[in-house]
Amino acid sequence: AVRYEDYSDFGNETVGKITARYDIMDGLALRATASTGFRAPTPGQSNISDVATNIDLVTGGLLLTATRPPTDPVALFYGVQPLDREKSKNIAAGIVFDLPGGWIFTLDYFNIKVDQRIALTSRIPISAADRAAMLARGINPGDVQSVRFFGNFFDSKTEGFDAVFAKTWRFDSGFNLGLTASLNYTSSAVTNIRDARAVDRERRIEIGAFNPKWRGNVSANLEKGPFSALVRGSYYGKWTDAVANAVPTANSFDQTFSSKILVDLELGYDINDTFRLAVGADNVFDVYPDKDRRIGQNNNGIVYPQFSPFGFSGGFWYVRGTAKF
Repeated sequence: AVRYEDYSDFGNETVGKITARYDIMDGLALRATASTGFRAPTPGQSNISDVATNIDLVTGGLLLTATRPPTDPVALFYGVQPLDREKSKNIAAGIVFDLPGGWIFTLDYFNIKVDQRIALTSRIPISAADRAAMLARGINPGDVQSVRFFGNFFDSKTEGFDAVFAKTWRFDSGFNLGLTASLNYTSSAVTNIRDARAVDRERRIEIGAFNPKWRGNVSANLEKGPFSALVRGSYYGKWTDAVANAVPTANSFDQTFSSKILVDLELGYDINDTFRLAVGADNVFDVYPDKDRRIGQNNNGIVYPQFSPFGFSGGFWYVRGTAKF
């Protein structure tokens, strides 16, 4: 496949994709895909203008941060260029086992390279010297203490693998049991930094360790007649939350949170062809992420990490009725 597009703000782009599959024998095949892609800057990224009030984790005071479009005089003062498109190169290859008896296993490797990634800079402090220089040029930065901008500041590389297993058993007693298991490993890293203000220590940790590298899922679904039961276990590997300050302190430091396993349960009953009733629980064992140990966060009322991959609300129990017409 080949696609050509033309944009008024940055020009044209041609991308393509090729995919192939080779059946080695019955039940065993190889597959591969290579493609290129792009993402145009959004109107929001090109034109955003706002002021956010944050809490300085070191001092505890208020910090006003302005986000300005790349065409803003303040952005031009700090050398920001007009936004360009992001470009990507993607490859994936894998093996497929589809064997008699309902056995299915797939293993795929993927590699994604994104050039000229659009990202926000870190907060750039407006020094007294910068403020005086801007005023001398007729630029009024306002009363904010720092600014940030969108730009094509770095490249990134993401690679990993996906493994999926599935099997269904049908018993003479009328029970059907379906089992599905999946495992994912994903690693991301920053490459080719064009502006260090966009890839500070915090951003580098966020891209490389903010999401768990390992994730897994196992689910079993048992059915007989109108009854059904679902058990699902989800695994989240360890991950790291980085603080915004360039140098960690005793009150504000990076924290690595431990891996967790969450279990979901559901029992269902088909009353008839139209109505179904189910009771269940997400995170039935009421698992929470590790508590945030950083004093700077605790002083601001933060008990659990704000960006846990599975939330920080504990278990959720429910009764659900559905109707199909």
